[in-house]
Formats: sequence, C-alpha cells, structure tokens
Amino acid sequence: MKSRIEYIDALRGFVMLLVVLGHVPMYCYHQTDVFSFSLIPSTFHLALFFFISGWFLNNANDNSYRLWELVKKKFVQLIVPTVVFYLLFCWLYNIDIVDNLWSDKYKAGYWFCIVLFGFYIILTLTLAITKTVLWGTFLCLLFSALTLMFNTNAMTRLLTEWHIPNVLCLQQWQYFFFFYIGFIAHRYQNRFFAWLDNGRVMGIGILLFFGSLLIYYQQPMGLLGIKLGFLVWGGLGAILSFAFFRKYEQSFSSQTYVGRTLQYIGRRTLDVYLLHFFFLPRNLENLGSLIMGNGNPTVELFVSLTIALIVIAMCLLIGNVIRLSPTLAHWTLGAKKHHE
Repeated sequence: MKSRIEYIDALRGFVMLLVVLGHVPMYCYHQTDVFSFSLIPSTFHLALFFFISGWFLNNANDNSYRLWELVKKKFVQLIVPTVVFYLLFCWLYNIDIVDNLWSDKYKAGYWFCIVLFGFYIILTLTLAITKTVLWGTFLCLLFSALTLMFNTNAMTRLLTEWHIPNVLCLQQWQYFFFFYIGFIAHRYQNRFFAWLDNGRVMGIGILLFFGSLLIYYQQPMGLLGIKLGFLVWGGLGAILSFAFFRKYEQSFSSQTYVGRTLQYIGRRTLDVYLLHFFFLPRNLENLGSLIMGNGNPTVELFVSLTIALIVIAMCLLIGNVIRLSPTLAHWTLGAKKHHE
C-alpha cells in the first residue's frame, strides 16, 4: 500500500474548501455580477482540482493497468455516485431531469465528475495509442487548443441549437490543459520540483499571477485576453498553490490542527463535492447584499468562509453516516469496496 503524502492531501482539502467558498456567493447570495473576494479563488481552484487529478493519474497509469480496468474503476468511482446524487437533487428541488440534461451545461453543478471521467479516458487512451509522452503531449496540447477555441461565442452559437455542448458539458473541457499539466508535472517531478525550488522562477510566477489579476479587474479584456488569462491564472494559481503547500509541508502535517483538518477533508473530497449542493443555504440574498456592498473584503471573507466550513462539516457528517454501510458508500461515494 502506497503511503499518502500529507501535504498533497492537505492541498486537496484546501481546494475543496475553495470550491465551496466560491459557491457561496453564487448559490447563497445570488450575486455573481458583483465583485466578491470569495470569487477570486475561482480563477484557479478548478484548474488546481484538475491539476491534482492529473497528478494522481500516474498512480494508476502503469503498464499493468489496462484501459478497460481504469474505465470500470473510474465509472464506479465518479459516474455512479454523480448519477445518484444528481437524480436526488433534481427530485428534491423539482428540477426536470430531461430538460436539465438537455439544456444545462453545468448539470445542476454535477458536471465536474462527468468531465473528469472523460479526461481520464482521453489521456489514458491517447498515451496507449501514441506509446510515447512526446506524441501524447502533442495530441493533448492540440486537444486543449481545440477545447479553448470551442469556448468562443461563435462556436457556442453554432452548436447551441443542437444542444450538443450542454449534453456533453463541452464548455468545461477546456480544463483538460490543467489535467494534463498535472500528469506531466508528476511524470517529471524531479524537474518540476527543481523549478519550484528556484526563487527567481517563483518570483516571476507570483508577479505574473497577481499582476494579470489586477489588470483584469481594472479594465475589460477581449476574448483573446480572457483566454490567455484563463491559462495564466489557472496554471500559475495551481502551481503556486502546490509550491506553497510543498514548501510549508510541516505546517500541513498531521501534527498540526490545520494539517489534520485539511487532510481529512482532502480524503473526503468526493463526499463534500457531491453533498455540498444540498446544504448551501439558498436564501441569503439580504446578507449577501449587506456584506458585499460595504466594500470590506475581510468581513465578506469571514462570513462566507464560516458558511463554507459549516457546509463542509455537514457534508462530512452525512458522508460518515453513509459510510456505516461499506456497500452503500461504495455505490454512492465511490469508496473502496469492503466486505460488511
């Protein structure tokens, strides 16, 4: 059994916290058109999530692991739980399932596991066909470029009437770039770590990340600028987050309270992701207007973070109740199957 790397588990917990925090203004305050301090992590938290997922693909993508075995494992781990909670969510909130599948590109928020499952298949199949990382990189970068091009207004209008983008969540396939970067970073981790340990490289990365964010929030950007920003913010945000947790790994070890908490969340990311939509309060418009309109990001962050932590705690509690039955946990939370 492979030993777990504590700072990576803590990083997974951190990114799950950012996901829930980013959803608070959207689902609780219903104010996505107002500047929100809590939405800043949304510039990179999904890129970081896919980066980490790509990083862990290396553990399963060895010569002894067949594509069909990976498909079966990831289908049970990702798709089956998503279908279960998606249907339950639609039923509780009176959402027309057929219409939602046909017209909602976010699938009521449950698009992530669907897209991630596709990424696992695409990358594994590409590497199996090309046999070399070089050709695999070429094809994967080509695929990334095509998905970025697809997310233009012209391409979206062209296919929207067919509903193909919404059904397949094609708008979210642009995150494949970060998934592949995570895979390559792990494959060549000695070189990747050497870059992370280079102070000049990190300095340039920090300046580019925050400088581009300041430019974005100060003046409107064209389509090309937004696409470049998407790659810069997502890629640098993911890499800088990884570098931070690696450099200060002692602070995120199991010997610290913060480390233990983040690691626990990090080992239950699917529980939190699948369940948190049920626990986000949907009627906090007045609170959102109050804290987001006062111009004090510290107050907003404190309130939103408190809500996010309460939601995560509820998710972990319900997840542990479900895990009382290993069989139920296997089919609803993607947990490894154990005999009851």
